[in-house]
Amino acid sequence: MARQRKQAIPEVVEPGSSSAQLSLTRADAALLLSTRRRTQNRKPRAAAVAGGAGRSDEPFYTVAQLASRLSLSERTVRDMLNRGEIPCYRIGPQRRIDPDDLRQWLGEKRAKMTWRPRKRQLANGKTVWIARFKDERGRVRIARPVWNGGSGTFELKRDAQRAIDEAARQRVPERASTVGRYVDLWLQAHPRSERTDRTNAGRIRNVLDIEFEGLPLAEWDMRELRRRHAAELVAKMLTDQGRSPGGARNILRSLSAMTEDAITDEVCELNPWLRVKVRDDDRRATKRARVLRVWSFDEMRALAAEAGRYEPMIRTLSDCGLRIGELFALQRTNFDDGLLRIRGTAWEGRLLEGSREKNHNRDVPVPPGLSIALREMPVRIDSSLLFPSPRGSLWRYSNWHRRVWQPTVKQAGIDPTPHEFRHSWVTHLRASGVDPADLAGWLEPAAGTVRGRGEQPQGGA
Repeated sequence: MARQRKQAIPEVVEPGSSSAQLSLTRADAALLLSTRRRTQNRKPRAAAVAGGAGRSDEPFYTVAQLASRLSLSERTVRDMLNRGEIPCYRIGPQRRIDPDDLRQWLGEKRAKMTWRPRKRQLANGKTVWIARFKDERGRVRIARPVWNGGSGTFELKRDAQRAIDEAARQRVPERASTVGRYVDLWLQAHPRSERTDRTNAGRIRNVLDIEFEGLPLAEWDMRELRRRHAAELVAKMLTDQGRSPGGARNILRSLSAMTEDAITDEVCELNPWLRVKVRDDDRRATKRARVLRVWSFDEMRALAAEAGRYEPMIRTLSDCGLRIGELFALQRTNFDDGLLRIRGTAWEGRLLEGSREKNHNRDVPVPPGLSIALREMPVRIDSSLLFPSPRGSLWRYSNWHRRVWQPTVKQAGIDPTPHEFRHSWVTHLRASGVDPADLAGWLEPAAGTVRGRGEQPQGGA
């Protein structure tokens, strides 16, 4: 009777001891043996049974493939497998290495890796040691402990090694690298004025739901965003969201400002939003930019006449070219015969000072007709403001627009905006030949900027 050949039972070799082996069941052995007979080297199902559930479906490495992957000779790899340093599956005389086990083993090796100080020879011939190492993110760092005065240079090698070991044990804090998480951190770490922060936050949050490659912008890692994503964002803002080219440019400016600060915080390395151009005549835009209209002085004064007791207030907008916040912030002491001294602005019921971008500290001439109207205004003893609200406090723009501007516009039968009054004032002064230097002082920007402002008036002045 022919002796039956014994089939080899596969065993699993675990790291640590060469004799440590894990026996599998007969059903598992049959599966492994049948897998071995296949032409393609696929992972045996026994891996999942033996506790490998949830692993990848990558094929096993052979010894030759593993040697090529690790840049070692096959003999060295076989010795490491025999000693049990690298986990492997033994199928008869053959060995196969699970890619998941290999990645785990490399991670453990990397975690136990000790960085050594670097020797440096100074110009005076002195030898020092640099405590240079790589953190868990792979970035090169220099350990600068407090006990060494914050310096990363050491006279003794053992001191440099001690500094490296201490720094390597300190876990690098996770940074908010996604766009959605970094927005809140950015507003706290790099504050601007409250009004600017609110504007930037609103612009950015309006586009966080736009998807690129199936992922919303809020969930994108800032390190992975590229120029193509900026171009795709522009297209979706113009077509899907129906924004004007100017509105799309404003959002790009806010994203660019945030990303510049993210580069400073080492959250990302490049700014994909910087200098992205959006043309005013872009054919994809369904909403065009609002065109500023020029109103004649007669039209603006006729509208002011419909405001009743608020006529001097609206005349100040049309005859002095003030911003609406500067109008709200005027004190009675800021008005002198023929002159308005602007000393700040108001926003959301609070007084604010000027900034580098907007100068709220200048003097503006007042026409004689408006001077008479301002002097004849009744003085309120409960407020020092020139134009207080009915309660004697600072106006909020929403309340003023609802109570004063909208009823006046409806009564007058025309629909200007407060900013168009300022734009019209600049236009008429330029057309009448006012010195650009004087006009620059009344507005606040450089004279060269004023020369490009305004348009030719369409009506009489």
